[in-house]
Amino acid sequence: MRTKHFILFQFVFLLLLASCHSDKKQEAVQSVTTIRIDNIDDAEDIDVTKDKYVKSFRYIQLETDTTALIGEMRKILYENDRIYIMDQGVTKSVFIFDKDGNFINKIYRYGQGPEEYLELNDVFYDPKENTINVLSYVSNNKYKVMVFDADGKALLKQLPINLNLAEAMKSKDGFLVCNSKHTLNASSSVNRLTVYTDNLKKLYDAVPILPQWRNGIRSASPELFKSQNGAIFCAPHHETDVYQVTRDSTFLKYRFDFGKYNFPEEFNTPVKNENMVRNSQISNYVTELSSFCETDDYVVATFLFKGQYRIAFYDKATKKTEVFFLSSNPLLYDIFGDFAGMSKNVLIATRPATGFLRLFNDPSIMGEDETEEIKRQFKKPLLEDDNPIICVYELR
Repeated sequence: MRTKHFILFQFVFLLLLASCHSDKKQEAVQSVTTIRIDNIDDAEDIDVTKDKYVKSFRYIQLETDTTALIGEMRKILYENDRIYIMDQGVTKSVFIFDKDGNFINKIYRYGQGPEEYLELNDVFYDPKENTINVLSYVSNNKYKVMVFDADGKALLKQLPINLNLAEAMKSKDGFLVCNSKHTLNASSSVNRLTVYTDNLKKLYDAVPILPQWRNGIRSASPELFKSQNGAIFCAPHHETDVYQVTRDSTFLKYRFDFGKYNFPEEFNTPVKNENMVRNSQISNYVTELSSFCETDDYVVATFLFKGQYRIAFYDKATKKTEVFFLSSNPLLYDIFGDFAGMSKNVLIATRPATGFLRLFNDPSIMGEDETEEIKRQFKKPLLEDDNPIICVYELR
């Protein structure tokens, strides 16, 4: 009799446990936040609300000499009082500056030797180990992660990896999130995201590729973003959904709804998409997010619509969203700069040195007092062929 009661008790307990798990799954579904954007047509320049969203602003004049002359700024990281700039195509180097723009070092290992690379794929910062990591192509479909100290002066170790990596990001807890191009074999063409331990032991795959896009290049390259508290998010191409990535799972966190400007699902195939691009029809929709970050108070994303970048601020408290043109600089005569991306709660833009020289040579553009105020941010004489100026906006 006791045995029957015990079996019955076990059965009831398992049912309750299953119910609890079901509730947790339901809670996970309900935790998705839909961010509706209605005023995309009525967007104003961001300068009208600079005090509401922009906490601080500064220019960084990068030191320029024959050693530190950057060819192109493919990626900019602002981490732990260091600025890392990847020049993927021209110099095949990673330039390292301090927070004031003083040149520290350049990682240049181009070649076919055991501690060299043929191509730079990406660069990422490891907050746990305080290292700068280079994703590189070696040869014969071989790839590796090269781990340097924070100043890029010592190569600490190299880790081989069997994926053609497009991008990677390291969490403060030590796990590695990799965005792979998935071109090595058929079995790797199902998922876009792979999560590893810090010694490259695979944990899991995530974010499946839709069947119609499995041979499409862009569909296999989600963008990775790190928010103010160090959480990692990804926003897949051809989607306006944002997933949060943890050591154990990847789950949908935010869904951006652009109403009539959502990209139609029936057009979300390589052939139809290509036709729309060719006929310039795709610019009439928001196809994907350009960048993303989450602060304590806001969820922020940028996107391209009708040929212009816009930025959306979602207020977590009021659950309201405002959209602005990302073209006007709150502090510099209506020029925001060339948008370069977001890193945690920092929005980064760049401007050529010639733009500032034109302003300095003609104080009537802003007035002598305002021009002198901007000049004071530059510690060294500015020349036409100097490296671009970094514009850093710290978001609230």
